[in-house]
Amino acid sequence: MHRVHSNNDYIVLLNDAEILNPFDALAKILKKFRSVERASDELYEILIASFRSGQWKKHESPLLLYKKFRHIIKLIEVAWLINKNRNDLFSDDLIPAYATLQGGEEKSLCIQDEFSSALLNLEKIFCSNAMRVLKSVLYEFFLLGLEPSYIEHLDLELQNVEVFRSIDQLINTVYKLHELSSALQGPIFNRSTWHEYLKEHKMRDTIYDYDYGLDEIFYLTSKDKLLSGISISIEILNAEGYWKSHEHPGNIIPLFYEYLFLIDEFWRTWLGALEAKIDLSVPWKYPKNVQKSLKSINRLNLTHAWTFLANKFAKKDITYWYKLWEGCLQTLLSDSPCPQRKMRSYCSMLELIEGMIHLSELVCFMSWENPFDEETYL
Repeated sequence: MHRVHSNNDYIVLLNDAEILNPFDALAKILKKFRSVERASDELYEILIASFRSGQWKKHESPLLLYKKFRHIIKLIEVAWLINKNRNDLFSDDLIPAYATLQGGEEKSLCIQDEFSSALLNLEKIFCSNAMRVLKSVLYEFFLLGLEPSYIEHLDLELQNVEVFRSIDQLINTVYKLHELSSALQGPIFNRSTWHEYLKEHKMRDTIYDYDYGLDEIFYLTSKDKLLSGISISIEILNAEGYWKSHEHPGNIIPLFYEYLFLIDEFWRTWLGALEAKIDLSVPWKYPKNVQKSLKSINRLNLTHAWTFLANKFAKKDITYWYKLWEGCLQTLLSDSPCPQRKMRSYCSMLELIEGMIHLSELVCFMSWENPFDEETYL
């Protein structure tokens, strides 16, 4: 998450149907919590784990804390979508429709006022903290809760408990909106706004936006550490109860966000090559010493880089690889061995990432005239 672009808010976890109808998405998420108190409890479990050593071990596996983190992120995204559409609140036929069904226009107006008041609270929350800030703060606390052995990649300025209170207020507000929306009859929002956000969402080439490019992949994490993460991941996938005898599950999280960064950026490079109609049969222009080093990992066939990428990207888009990435990460945190039916797919993804780690320091030899800014490799 530390590479995610800091000047933009956008949806990551919601699917198309949830973007088009965030109130339905809200109902499904809150059904898992059963009450607003339980939703807040999950939030504060993350906060407590970040302060109390070994708290994560009280859960069945680190995966449970990760799922709580994702639940809250989804609530933040739903709240953001609702807030973006607040100016298109209520159709003209809402009040008479409710009055007819419930037997009183006065009661309808009262509920409508409560609904509008809750929306105003939501607006204040996002005026004080952009969605990207809420997500980033939650991520930093969540990661600390899984006790990584190194924290140099963390942004300690984001350890702001006040922002946590804003997230708690957001949870209470969307729960109120959920309760009131079920009482109101008829259309509440003009859905054209959400259609515009869905259109914008579908135009994204990558899962995230980033502050850095491939030329800075080893700025935060060394090549050796990224490669060792592949070996550790395979070990964990084959193990049972791994986290019962090992520490620091938080080390897996930043590694996997680095891996997602590689997938995103090479996917973007692949799309750019297709759009520019690059001859993918032309090999990258490696000097002899590089060719020699690549032969030592000949199983990846990196001497023909476009072929390596084509084998992964030609028939499978970024959504496919993102789902594999997410599934693999959850399996690594689950404390259970990987099901055999999924092992081959996860190993294929890890092989893709391993190849990208090597290729990321070789993009200056790409068989593509000026694929990046000219100053990048001066």
